[in-house]
Amino acid sequence: LLMDRILEINGRAGKQPEISDYGVAANALARIIRNANGQGCFVFFTGHENAAQDKLMKTVKIQLMVAGQLKQKLPILFSDIYHCHADVVNGQVKYLIDTVPTDMYPTARCSMELPPTLDITIPANSSDVTKFGLGKILREKGIWTD
Repeated sequence: LLMDRILEINGRAGKQPEISDYGVAANALARIIRNANGQGCFVFFTGHENAAQDKLMKTVKIQLMVAGQLKQKLPILFSDIYHCHADVVNGQVKYLIDTVPTDMYPTARCSMELPPTLDITIPANSSDVTKFGLGKILREKGIWTD
């Protein structure tokens, strides 16, 4: 969305971004996140990631799916970074978060005292989804109250 807006402002909507557009997008995204983090409340961001293999070491690491230097710069702006994923456990899909860094996901970190992996699955028939998942964790830590 951000890149589409930049292209529109520059009169190139629907066209291929130029190299300079990526720098503008990176700066704008960093400013948006800094502004949101400065609002005096908890802010949650979600993002996409992709696997990248180091050509020399042949190791695979999960990185944020953002342009250029943002892969290294954006994690610095956050106190907590969780790697969210789904796994099949005993034939059922479970939604999990990793809270500590691993070789594959080195940017994960957690300012709360949480286990390395948490099940945040919300039961299908739940009438109050805030009693499960991240809502439950935030309530237990006293961060979110009604």
